[in-house]
Amino acid sequence: MQKTNVLWKSILVVVITTGITLYISSCKKEVVIDPALNTITIGSFDLNGVTAASTVPVNGTVTATFNKDIDVSSVNSTNITVIDYGDKPISTSLSVSGSTLSIVFANLFTGAGYTIGITNLKTTDGGTFPTITRKFATTGTFAPSGVVAFWDFEGADISAASKDKVGSYNVDPASVVDVTLAASKNDILGKAASFNGSTSYADIPNADQLMNTKDFTISFWVKGDGTNTHGNFVLGIAGWYGFQFEIAGDWTWVKLATQYAYGATAKVTSGSEDNWWIGSGSTKDVAGYNPDGTKQTDKGWQGWTFNKDVNSNNQGGVTKLFKNTWAHVVCTYESSTKLATMYVNGEKVKQHDFNLWPAGDDKLTVTGLKYAGGTTDAAKRLALGFIQAKNDRFITDSWADASVTTNNHFKGLLDNIRIFTVVVTADQAKLMYDSEK
Repeated sequence: MQKTNVLWKSILVVVITTGITLYISSCKKEVVIDPALNTITIGSFDLNGVTAASTVPVNGTVTATFNKDIDVSSVNSTNITVIDYGDKPISTSLSVSGSTLSIVFANLFTGAGYTIGITNLKTTDGGTFPTITRKFATTGTFAPSGVVAFWDFEGADISAASKDKVGSYNVDPASVVDVTLAASKNDILGKAASFNGSTSYADIPNADQLMNTKDFTISFWVKGDGTNTHGNFVLGIAGWYGFQFEIAGDWTWVKLATQYAYGATAKVTSGSEDNWWIGSGSTKDVAGYNPDGTKQTDKGWQGWTFNKDVNSNNQGGVTKLFKNTWAHVVCTYESSTKLATMYVNGEKVKQHDFNLWPAGDDKLTVTGLKYAGGTTDAAKRLALGFIQAKNDRFITDSWADASVTTNNHFKGLLDNIRIFTVVVTADQAKLMYDSEK
């Protein structure tokens, strides 16, 4: 009888113990690990930083590591993107190794912003990583593609500093008179060319080749010296028979006068038109404001579609932007739309549309730019500091003679002149300004 009781006690202990064990096991819960990003870098740059990386090389690899292995089938150009400053995707190469994603990019623009986007990226166990957005900017200052000539005036002397940095359009050293180097707007821009307003001059041979193009852009930094008592011919090739940029003597307007090629139905082969900004706000539809802020009674010219108002409400007019201060200027012509546009300090300030010229006007047939000046090597030079080349002047009027010191020689600073055979967009014009200002 005692043995039986002992046996039952043993069985009871086992049952109770087993029950406790089973109960404890049934209370254990599996730990769930949510898909997550661990790190994301471009080379030595941490894209998880508080501020966006701003000096990233134009060629590099984004490396993103996660806490779980990545489902390779979810890695594609729809889910993984690098978007440029104009909201356009750039080409990348994508690869996966376990929990690491690599995004390789090449030949980005300098001085531009980009956004990395990662969406719908799956784990190998059926989960989804969270959406990831990171921003970065490339090193240097921004310059769009399509530039055919660039003078940045960096060098030990004016001869070295005035060489074309992308092409062969070098300033002729023998032509340089009283042009010196001075500190530019900031350390980014470095040095600038300085003109004295009376004798300073330099020119660039074969410049007619820079403007026989359907699409065109010129950009530069300029600072007019307010002590100048006359107008400023900043630069030009055969004046308006090529192109020339001018600042008014009273500082109330600026313009790029340009020669345009006409189509086969026109009465002549080419003609000139001014991309002229007076800061009034007047267009083909509305009357604007005078420099003193009073309202004008007449509307602008028929082709004017935009004219930024800086005259009303004590804004200071064009004078405030060009007199004794640095201004970044971009002027474009786009053949597909027949639009001529001017940007100042990253903002569109003027635009005219050749499609809106009166019926029968030759300007309705414009196809692009055309050099229509003299045919000699001397005449086809781009003058810096004046309206046209000094020798073999195509415009023979006395006021267009660079040898006369009282004519409208430019007085001030000029820097980072670029000429393109493409149209710089509004986004690109702003990026150029923002990256160098």
